Amino acid sequence: MPKLKGAIVGFGFIAVEGHLPALMQSEDLEIVAVFDQNPERKAAVAGKLPHGRFYNSADALFANEKLDFVDIATSPASHIEYLRAAMKRGLHVLCEKPLVLSADHLKEIADYLASSSKTVYTSHNWKFAPIFLKTSELLRSNCIGEIKRIRYEVLRTGPSAAVTTGKNNVNWRLQPELSGGGVLVDHGWHAFYVLCGWAGSQPRRVSGSLENRKFKDLAVEDTATVKIDFDTSAAELFFTWTADERKNAITIAGTRGELKILDDVILCANDEGEKKYSFDEALSKGSHHPEWYPFVMRDFVRSMTDREFRDANFREAALSLLLTAGAQRSHWDGGRSAPLDLNIVEGGD
Repeated sequence: MPKLKGAIVGFGFIAVEGHLPALMQSEDLEIVAVFDQNPERKAAVAGKLPHGRFYNSADALFANEKLDFVDIATSPASHIEYLRAAMKRGLHVLCEKPLVLSADHLKEIADYLASSSKTVYTSHNWKFAPIFLKTSELLRSNCIGEIKRIRYEVLRTGPSAAVTTGKNNVNWRLQPELSGGGVLVDHGWHAFYVLCGWAGSQPRRVSGSLENRKFKDLAVEDTATVKIDFDTSAAELFFTWTADERKNAITIAGTRGELKILDDVILCANDEGEKKYSFDEALSKGSHHPEWYPFVMRDFVRSMTDREFRDANFREAALSLLLTAGAQRSHWDGGRSAPLDLNIVEGGD
C-alpha cells in the first residue's frame, strides 16, 4: 500500500527534532513538502529532505501539492489558520499541542469532526514516556486503589530559548500573542491530558495563579499553580521556569497506597510493601523526546480509520484547553475556583 503523502507546516525545532525523525521511520506516512514563513529554513529542508519541496507560502503549498495530510508545528496562535485550510480541503491533520487557544476554535473543529471521516489528531507525546506508560499500567492494576489526590510538579531553570518562528526568528514561547501563555501553556497542556487519563473521572472545577517570580520583564508568566477538582479526586499542579534544577515530581495518593514519580524512578507503596521501578532517562531530560514520536505517528494513522479513537484524542485536547483557559481566567478573577463548561466534551451544544 502506498504511503500517505503529507506536508509539514512549520519547520522549527520540534518539527525537525521530534516529528520528522518519526515520520521518516513510518511505514505509512511520507513527507513530500514543507511550508515555513522563514525562507532561511529552505536550506534546512534540503538537508533533511533532499527530495522535499519547500514553500514559504501556505497558499502555494496547497495549490501545488496533492496531499493526504498535514503536520502542523507552527506557533500555537497560528494553528487555527492552517487547521481551517486543511479541513477545507478534506485533509487529515496532525497538530502539535496546544491544538488551539480558544473555545470557539475548538467548537469549529468539533463541528468538522462530527461531519467528517477525516482526523484532527493532537500530538500528546508525553503519554508515551516509558515512565508514564508504566504508571498507567500500575494504576490500572489498582495498586494504590481509587485515586484521591495528585500533586504534579515541573521545575525548569528558564524558558526554552530554542524555539523560534516567522521571518524574524522570534522566540514565540515568550510572546503571548503567539503562544497563548507562558509556562502554563508550555507544560500545563501535557500535564492536563496525562492527569485526565489517570484520574478516572471528569474534571469539574479549576483555579489558577500565574506569577513572574524571576523573569519580571517577560510578557508571559514564569510560574503557575493550578488546582483541579475531579468527580472523585483533586489535583494540584505547579510549573515554573525559575527553579535551581530541572526536575519532574508527581505524587498520586489512593485509598490503598501512594505512587511517586521522581524523574526516572517510580515508587509504589501499599499494604503489601513498596516496589521501585527505574528508567533509563529522566522525564526532565531534553525537551523534544524524539523516541516518543513514533507512537504519536502510529496513533495518528490509527485515528484516520478508528473514529472512536480519533474522538478520544479530541476530548483529551478539549479538556486540556478548557483547563488551561479556565486556570487563566481564574487568575484574572482573583484565583477563584470556577466550574468547567464540558458541553463540547460531553456532547452538548
